[in-house]
Amino acid sequence: MVREKLAAANPSSAEAQRDLMVSYIKTAQIAPKQGWWAKAHELAQRLHQEGRLAPADVWIVEMCAKQAAADM
Repeated sequence: MVREKLAAANPSSAEAQRDLMVSYIKTAQIAPKQGWWAKAHELAQRLHQEGRLAPADVWIVEMCAKQAAADM
């Protein structure tokens, strides 16, 4: 995935990491039961813990957690 390569090349870029998180969410919406929600949750949670998730995006952490649990 292109976004994964960009995020890996720019680990300090909150924008690149957020773009990857959004890509995981969009992929999860069209390809359920494949672990994409869990990936999105892991990344969202890490960004939040590091203080790099925008306050307006904090809701994404809980939404992804719920979706990941339901996606198992």
